[in-house]
Amino acid sequence: MGFFSSLFGKKEPKKARIIDDLQIEIAHRSPLENKTNQFMELSTFFEASKYFNQAKRVHFLGWEDPLEHPQFFEMFKIARENSSQLEITTLGTKLNPSNIKELTNLSPDKITINFNYPIVTLNNVSENIMGLVKQRKNDTKIILDFVMTQDSISDLPSFVEQAGDLGIDEINASNINFIISPETNSKKAFEGIISDENRGDLIKQGKAKGKEEYEAFINQAKKIADRKNVYFNPKPLIGNEAITCDYNPLKNVFVTWDGLITPCPYLALKNVRAFFNEKEFEQPSFIIGNINETNFLDLWSDKRYLDFRGVYDRRIKLFNTYMDETFDNEPTSQLIHINYQKLDQQLAEEKVPVVCANCYKVYGI
Repeated sequence: MGFFSSLFGKKEPKKARIIDDLQIEIAHRSPLENKTNQFMELSTFFEASKYFNQAKRVHFLGWEDPLEHPQFFEMFKIARENSSQLEITTLGTKLNPSNIKELTNLSPDKITINFNYPIVTLNNVSENIMGLVKQRKNDTKIILDFVMTQDSISDLPSFVEQAGDLGIDEINASNINFIISPETNSKKAFEGIISDENRGDLIKQGKAKGKEEYEAFINQAKKIADRKNVYFNPKPLIGNEAITCDYNPLKNVFVTWDGLITPCPYLALKNVRAFFNEKEFEQPSFIIGNINETNFLDLWSDKRYLDFRGVYDRRIKLFNTYMDETFDNEPTSQLIHINYQKLDQQLAEEKVPVVCANCYKVYGI
C-alpha cells in the first residue's frame, strides 16, 4: 500500500453506474384527457432517489413542466447531491428571477427549454432565457428545442436568428414526439410513410428529403446558425430505421409521477390510440412495475425488461461489428456498401420490440 493509501485508508472502489439516464417525471398532465396536474409524492421521489447513484445522469422531464411541482427545488437539490450529472427539460415559462436564482445555484449540467409554437414562443420567454444565461454557472449548457410542425416550421429561421443572440449553446429542431390524435397527425412536418425503398443503401438514404418547402426552411436556419456560431441539430423529415431510438432504452429508464418503471414516456401511457404510416392503431403500454411496491433493482432485472433491452443490446452489437469490420482500415466504397447491406439484413431479422415497432423515434424522426 502506498504512502497516501496508508495515510487515508484504502479507497472504496467506485460503484458501476448501470443506467445512463434516469428520467424522472415529478409533474404530469395527461396528453389524453383534460385533467389537472398530478404530482409525484415525496415518498415516491425518495424511493427513486435511492438509485440516483446508479445513474450517470438524473433528468427531470415528462408530460408536464417539472418546475410546476410545488417541491421541485427540494427534489432537485437531493438529485444534485446524489447524482453525477443533472438535467432538466422545461417550457421556460416558470423561469422567473426567483426560480432562475435557485436553479442556477444548484448548477445543473444541462437545461433544455422546449418550444411548441404557438403555445410557447421565444417572445414569451426571451427575457427569462437572458436572465438564465446571465446567471448560469460556466458548466451549465442551455439548449433550445424547437418542435417542427406544418404550422411552425416557417418560424424556424427567425427563431434561430433571435435565439442566436441570447448566448445559448445549442438549438435542436425536433419533430412531434408522439402522434395520438388525427389533428396532430395532420400537423406533422415529416413524411408520415416509412418506406423500405432505400433500405440497405446509404447513398439513397442520405439523398432522401422531405417536402421541399420544409427542407428550405431548415437549410435557411442552418445558415443562420452558422453565422451566429450556434450549434444547430435538426431532425430529418424522412425516416430510416435506426439502431436504437433517442431514449436509448438499453441504458435509460423512465420513472412516472406515480412510480411506474418503463423504458420511455410513451410506453407509460395506457389506452392510447396512436398514428403510424398514416394509420391509427392501438399502442400497447410497457410497464415493468412500481417502485412503491417493488425494489427498483428487482424491476431493472425483471425478465421482461431484460428481454426488451436484450433486443437493443444485440442490435447495437451488430452495428459495432459493422463499424469494426468496415472502418478498421481505409474502406472502399464497395466495402462500405456490402457491409451496410449485411448490417441492414441482420437488423431486419433482429427487429425492435413489438411495442416500439410503430414509433417514429425508432426511425430517427
